[in-house]
Amino acid sequence: MGYGEVGRALRTYLAVVNVARFAVRYAVVDAYDESYCGTPPVLERAAQSLKDDYGLTTFAASSSSGGTVVSLTPETLNALDGTDGYLDCGIAAPDIDPTTLATLNAALADSARYYSVLRVVDENTSSIIDRRYLKVTLCSSRPSYAYDAAHDVCRPHDDVGRMGDRVLVNVTYQYLLGASFGLTPERIPMRSTREGIVESFGPLGPVALPVPMTGTPTPLPMPVP
Repeated sequence: MGYGEVGRALRTYLAVVNVARFAVRYAVVDAYDESYCGTPPVLERAAQSLKDDYGLTTFAASSSSGGTVVSLTPETLNALDGTDGYLDCGIAAPDIDPTTLATLNAALADSARYYSVLRVVDENTSSIIDRRYLKVTLCSSRPSYAYDAAHDVCRPHDDVGRMGDRVLVNVTYQYLLGASFGLTPERIPMRSTREGIVESFGPLGPVALPVPMTGTPTPLPMPVP
């Protein structure tokens, strides 16, 4: 096959590994890019997650607003998110039951984190990789989620996990082997898998310093005559 093809294959594989490393580093941070909040993909994924994961398609507002039943559509989620004047994937509505409110916010945040990780993948994909043949699978250890390694899918759907969950990032690239030497090209899979624990990072607060030691200092060595 030749040293050139081997070198190209190795360079491509290292690029795949690099994508997986960057993706899992972002996935384990319990944060997201707020610019994704209010975008159709995030809203649609959140609405679908509420339906599939929680069985929620509607919710009832509190009695103070007449107990109105609200349909959980992408448009509704967008309107609720923007009630405080900001699209930050955080709904602040006093007339929504606290448990339901927490579920809505969690679905929005999960969706925004998912697309934020994919953005990191796009930003760190080398030019030698054809993005059309690159597949990224995200799967967490949350109950009811499982990674099917044989088919490279997360069931029931991709999930980035939440605080304390283990998240898996699998990157598979269909590498075109033999294209450099006029041989019959054949695509072979290159795969890199990384795992991590989702944590929350923030600025450090005051740290308790050890109590100063007291006592008689050690005397200096006596001069040798």
